[in-house]
Amino acid sequence: MPSLPSDVLPTPVGDILAGVVDDLDPSTLSRARRWLGWMRTGLPHPGKFEEINREAKEVLGNVEFFDGLKLESTRGLSENFAVTQIVSLAGAENQQNYLFNATVQNSKLMCLGRYDTEGRVMGRLGYNPTPSLSLSAVLQQQRTPPEEQIPGGADFLGNATFEADYTGADNSAQFKADPTGLMAFSYMQSILPRVSAGTEVIHIPGQINLMSAGIRYSSARSIFSLTANNMLNATASYTFKPEKTKAEFCTELSVLPGQEQWESLWSGGFRYEMKTSRFKAFVNSQGNVGSILEEQVNNYLRITMCADMDYKKKVYKFGFGLTIAM
Repeated sequence: MPSLPSDVLPTPVGDILAGVVDDLDPSTLSRARRWLGWMRTGLPHPGKFEEINREAKEVLGNVEFFDGLKLESTRGLSENFAVTQIVSLAGAENQQNYLFNATVQNSKLMCLGRYDTEGRVMGRLGYNPTPSLSLSAVLQQQRTPPEEQIPGGADFLGNATFEADYTGADNSAQFKADPTGLMAFSYMQSILPRVSAGTEVIHIPGQINLMSAGIRYSSARSIFSLTANNMLNATASYTFKPEKTKAEFCTELSVLPGQEQWESLWSGGFRYEMKTSRFKAFVNSQGNVGSILEEQVNNYLRITMCADMDYKKKVYKFGFGLTIAM
């Protein structure tokens, strides 16, 4: 009976597996050879655990939406230094805000600073000692909300976060911690050419640790992900990419235990990219409907129009933005 070639895996792993499969039947041996061949040639990189359903988040999320008028200007002063300025005029509450952002980076070091007129200050320092390892520290400070202020208390709240990110050929790992004792560790591993799985553990001082696990299937046209945690929350998402188009259709279902009965949230949406523009829309079971259109007029100007309507809460937001790159 044929045995496993000695060059499939480096010793001692290859010697151990070769001895195990010597007594297998030919069909099982053939499947084992294919699986070990994938291990030898290298499985694809799985991405981070927090990005296990990144396609659905991009299509169904509304983090890029805004209210009122937004003017953004980005200027590269050199190859390694760029500044961004954003002026926001919120329509409903007539709020005004100005944000200044500066970034300095090269192949190993990145330094970012951000300040806005609402009293938020943020600094991020990143360093890549090797191509597969990156370290960063984030310092943040913001004005204490009026409802949380106490006599004699601090006017500002500060926090720091330290992060380590490892990127392997077929796996990835992330670690985060802050001075309050909060720690998070996640790991993602490719187990087949189209399948990857991972886990995440979050330690919150004085509370129950949050443990999550997930699996992801990805092909050229379909992406499926499923995550669940020890709080009995579960989320399943599916993304379909039709052939020969730049469209994506996504749906997501989340279930979680409520006080008296189980609760669920369904979302559906699509994104379509054209030559110089991008359009996406979504709807969910809580009465939230949103859409956004971006038009790249030329290399220097982009126009954005968006609408985010929450019929259940009766909150309606409409935005118009101009982005200038110099």
